[in-house]
Amino acid sequence: MGKIDMTGWTPEQIKDYEAASADAASAESALLDAFEARRAAEAAPAHLIAAKRAEAAAARAEVSRLAQEAQAEIVYEKACVEYGGSSRVAIVRHVEGAIVMRAMTAREIDEQASRGAELKVSDREAIGREGIRGTVLYPPGPTFDDLLERYHGLWGTLAEARDALVSGLRADLSKKG
Repeated sequence: MGKIDMTGWTPEQIKDYEAASADAASAESALLDAFEARRAAEAAPAHLIAAKRAEAAAARAEVSRLAQEAQAEIVYEKACVEYGGSSRVAIVRHVEGAIVMRAMTAREIDEQASRGAELKVSDREAIGREGIRGTVLYPPGPTFDDLLERYHGLWGTLAEARDALVSGLRADLSKKG
């Protein structure tokens, strides 16, 4: 910035302007120092080591998710053969892989309906979750429980998948007469 024409300024205005200019230069210098300090900290061995560890942890998590998803695909394919096709088996994908579940049998549907008919809504929800739990083919119980502990919203997604499978089962049964 060029020299400012201060013609007509009072000595007090000139003094205030020079103080403000010095303050701006000081703040700019402090900002540059902070950027340099940050750059130096980011290049420090401890920071670089932590960044590499975080990168390795993320890669391990991705490998684990891919392995879990591959295993779920294998279980899904086998279940389709065992339970009568893809309309009888659901694969529910989530952030850590997938959950495979089979359709409830007509007997399981009737049992669940009769057990829940006279109960409070909260008790019916527990019976519904128990019914879902009984249809999960993958992952194994402890892993499934751990997922549900961390991702409570999976219950809703699993209930939707269960309902879609039940609707398909009912439609198939009504066609058979």
